[in-house]
Amino acid sequence: QAITEADGGMVAGVIWRNNGRQDQTNVSIVIEVLDETGTTVLNTTNIDPFTMPAPANEEICPAPILDTLFISTGFVPAEMGIYQVRASITSDEGDDVPDNNSKTRVIEYTSDEYGHNDAPLSTGELRGRASTDNPDLFVPYGVGNIFTFPNAGSTAYGLTVEFGPNCDGGLNFLAALYTDQSTTSQAYQLESFAYHTLYDQWIDAGPIYFPFDDAISMSTEEVYMVTVETEEETIEECTVRVEPNSDNDNSTAKKDFNSNQQLVWFFRNSYSPAVRLITSERVMSVEENSLNQASELNIYPNPASTEARIDFNLAEAGNVAYEVRDINGKLIKFDNVGKYNVGNNTFTVDVNAIATGSYFMSVVSGGKVIAHKQFIVKH
Repeated sequence: QAITEADGGMVAGVIWRNNGRQDQTNVSIVIEVLDETGTTVLNTTNIDPFTMPAPANEEICPAPILDTLFISTGFVPAEMGIYQVRASITSDEGDDVPDNNSKTRVIEYTSDEYGHNDAPLSTGELRGRASTDNPDLFVPYGVGNIFTFPNAGSTAYGLTVEFGPNCDGGLNFLAALYTDQSTTSQAYQLESFAYHTLYDQWIDAGPIYFPFDDAISMSTEEVYMVTVETEEETIEECTVRVEPNSDNDNSTAKKDFNSNQQLVWFFRNSYSPAVRLITSERVMSVEENSLNQASELNIYPNPASTEARIDFNLAEAGNVAYEVRDINGKLIKFDNVGKYNVGNNTFTVDVNAIATGSYFMSVVSGGKVIAHKQFIVKH
């Protein structure tokens, strides 16, 4: 979400380290926000200079390996889209390795999805871990992201996940949304969840969409965790794509056993998993629907009684899912229907088990709604 200027605007999290044997004095960190091309600086933030002690001179022993600064930039994007954020660090002392004193991250402001990973850089893979008691089995697996909502008014409709190349088809897994109720110990309350069986065509195939049963209004007072996980030992391995060396705000959650052999969530990880929260609107009024992408989606027949043919257009190839929701936003029917090519495409939906009434059909690709339309089931 875009944080308002009054609340500090975009926050940049910078992890830094002094690898040398002497203190660095008059250290300056500059945050620049640039346009998508990286050629135009839109915003610059300088923090007050400080001294960066060498590890041997730290007051704390053992010295912290890394330190993190969260810097409010005041930047609010003028429009949705892609931006670059560059952090640069300098000091009065010379540096034997100056090439690592600047780091750039690509970010995207969108109304549709919430994530921590940069999709093109999500080339890593978080593998499952074999059981020590039986190497033919994998211990329970879980990975996800922490999200907060600085602004009111968002609604969550589902999540996407990119399964890794070593994932096994036939795996039974849980897609879930939690709220953090922890006080002195970990406590997470399930807000929405669904069990799925992984199909071979989802493996290393980009974002796969899984909707929540009900649309969930997100609170500015809650901390949310979106996960993909297994609950028992499995023969099949679960793996998820991750962006390495990217979690600078401790937002990555990984489930594993602690020293007491209890399954808990760990949050100090170096990677960002390709698990995203989908916040795009699904249910629209008839008036809104007539103005939004309806020409890209044809449903025939409409009303439908046994089967509906869905004709849609893809601007780029990708995995496609559909969901049918009632006028209150409740999920009635859903399926991932496979990978489709650019251009005009068709699939069919069995509506025999859907009660007579008015519904909304959404076609989703890469977690984003590419077309939506109201239709009627009449038996």
